[in-house]
Amino acid sequence: MTNADGRTDEPLVAALADGIYELTFDIGGYYGDAGGYLGLVPVHVNLTASMGHAHVALLVTPWSYTTYRGS
Repeated sequence: MTNADGRTDEPLVAALADGIYELTFDIGGYYGDAGGYLGLVPVHVNLTASMGHAHVALLVTPWSYTTYRGS
């Protein structure tokens, strides 16, 4: 779950190891009865421990999404 700012209050992974991670966003659940085209949106990211931390940004509407590496 994310907070009112759309971020998690705690890191999702305590100790980041190099690898490919999958984050699944429940867009259908977010929009609920308002409907929309999207249900679950999986995002695969390649992360390394040397990154320190990663911010995976996902911008959504009921019908589309885009993602990028945030700051």
